Formats: sequence, C-alpha cells, structure tokens
Amino acid sequence: MESLQEKNHNPVLPAKPPDELIPEGYRKKVLVMWFSFFGVLFGIANMGGALGFVLPVSLIILAADLILIVFGRVKDRPVWLYKEAYEGFSRRRYDKALKKLEEIVRLRPDMEGRLLPALMVCRSRTRDIEKAQADMQKLFSGGMIGSDTSPLLLIEALCLLRIAKDWSRVIEVAGYIPQDRLYGDYYKYYMGIALAETADTEKAAEYLESIEEKYRFPDLKAYLDRDSTDQRM
Repeated sequence: MESLQEKNHNPVLPAKPPDELIPEGYRKKVLVMWFSFFGVLFGIANMGGALGFVLPVSLIILAADLILIVFGRVKDRPVWLYKEAYEGFSRRRYDKALKKLEEIVRLRPDMEGRLLPALMVCRSRTRDIEKAQADMQKLFSGGMIGSDTSPLLLIEALCLLRIAKDWSRVIEVAGYIPQDRLYGDYYKYYMGIALAETADTEKAAEYLESIEEKYRFPDLKAYLDRDSTDQRM
C-alpha cells in the first residue's frame, strides 16, 4: 500500500510557494526576467531588421535582472528554500525537504502553520515520530484535519495514530478518506485494524478479509487469525 500512497501525489506541499512567502520585489524581478527573455527571442527573430535593437536591449535587461536575482537571494532566501524543499519532497528526499522547511520556519516563524502538514509528513517519513505526532496534534487543534484534507495527509496521520494506539481517532480520521478506487483500500485497512483493536471483531473481519486477499499482509493475517479464534471462544 506504500506504493499507492507514493504514486498519488497530493498538495501537502504545493509546487507554488505560499503568497505570504514571496516578496513583492521578487515577483517583479521574475516578471522582468520573462519579458526580457521573450524580448531576446523576438530580437533574434528580427536580427538585421528595423527591430534588431530589441536583442541587445533585452540581453542587457536580462543580465541586469539575473544579477539582481542572484544578489537578492539572501533577502529572498525563504522562497529559494521552499523550492528546494519541494524538489526534495517530490523526489521522496524527506530528510532534505525537512531541513529546508525547518530553515524556513526559523527565518519566518509566521509560516509554521502553513507548512505544518508538510513538516508532519517529512518528520513521519524520517521516523521523527515524537515531533510528527506533536505536529499532528497541532493540526487537530487547528481544525486542519477533516473531510476536505489531502488523502496523503490523512494517511500519514493514520500511521501516527496507529503507532499511538489511538483507535477512536483512527476510526474518526479513516472516515474522512475517500472511499473510491484509489483510496478505498486505505479506509478498509485502518478501519478494520481499529475495529479489531476495539474488539468489534465481526465488523473488522468485513474490512480486513478483502484487503488480506489482495495484499497478503502478514499483520492482517494475524488480525484475522486472532479474530476467528476470539469468535470460536
């Protein structure tokens, strides 16, 4: 089931940085860069013509703008860190992504709330369970886990809740997972385990049997064997 979770990317860490993280000057520099780049292309297409002057002018503007972007990198550092974090996250380099996200929070403490879902996932994936569970509690307190939450974030929260053996909350969060072709098996998996742990063995078996037949997970086989023994007793 891990492969399914990895395959279906969800916007826990969107490619576009949050608007609050982008300085106004940075937006203008990027806009000028694109205009000058298209100016270079236009100038090349009109070399030798009446508009041939566009090429050198655009090259000068582009060079000056790139210099400003490079020298302004310190001021715009949170934006660059976010891009590096996204690159690490999308390549499953969660240790790298976590390092960049934590640096952003150090520079911009006001961004912690916006980055909390990504921080939780990265800490969970790097096995920093204690901090990941603390992040999860903040998400619950802030009302950031519900029916409109990214399935990736819900599944990561369920992993942490299972470690904590908080079965009532596992049942609650599993109920938020879309019961469709992509995520329906996650719903059955966590709901079945939580029900088995809370002694609702008959209901648990309904969820777990179809999953065990499909994936042959040893832990599910153990749950089913235990449940059938309990029922015989």
